[in-house]
Amino acid sequence: MLNKISDNYGIWILVIALILLFQQAWVPGMFQDGYLYAAFGKNAAELGHWLVPHLSDAVYSEFNHHSPFVFILEGLFFKVFGASFTSARVFGGLFTLLTVLCVFNWVKQERGTKEAVISCIVLLLTFPLLKKSRFPGLDTPLMLFMLLSIKSFWEGRKWLLTGLFFGLSMLTKGPIGLFIPLILLTYLILDRKIVEL
Repeated sequence: MLNKISDNYGIWILVIALILLFQQAWVPGMFQDGYLYAAFGKNAAELGHWLVPHLSDAVYSEFNHHSPFVFILEGLFFKVFGASFTSARVFGGLFTLLTVLCVFNWVKQERGTKEAVISCIVLLLTFPLLKKSRFPGLDTPLMLFMLLSIKSFWEGRKWLLTGLFFGLSMLTKGPIGLFIPLILLTYLILDRKIVEL
C-alpha cells in the first residue's frame, strides 16, 4: 500500500506540471521574444530557413545572435503539429516538463520520494521559470540539456552522455554551456577526485 502511494506522487507531479505549464496554451500573445523565436521556427518549417534563422526580408533576414539549433527543433515540431500559438507554447513548455520529470526521478533515486516532491514543487513554483516556459525560448532547452549532462556525469561518469548533452547545451546557447565543465571540474576539485580523471 505504501509503495502504491509513493508511486502516485510521480503522477501528481506530472498532473501539477501539466496544469501549471500548459494552462491557457491556446491564448494568443506571448512575451516579445516568443513571437520572434516562434517566427523563426515557423519560417524554418514553412519557408525552408533551417540553418539561418529568418524573420523577414526587412527585419532579421539573417539572425546571427543565437545558434539555429532550437529553431530547427521548433521547426520540426511545427512540421508535425502545425505552427500556432498553442504549438509554440507547448514546444516551450515541454522542455520544462521533461526537466521536472528528470528532477523528480533523480532526487527520488538519490534522496527519496519526499525530497523529490518538494524539489519539484519548488521548481514548479519558481515564477521566472514559469514565465520562460510559456514561450519557445532558449533558456528551458538549455536548462534541460545542462541538467542531463550533469546527471549523466553524476551517475557513474557516463562520459558519452555527458559530452552529448554538453554539446547540445553549446548548440542551444553557446558559451553559457561552458558552465558544465566548470561545474564538473569544481566538483572534482572539491571532492578531491581530480586525479581519477
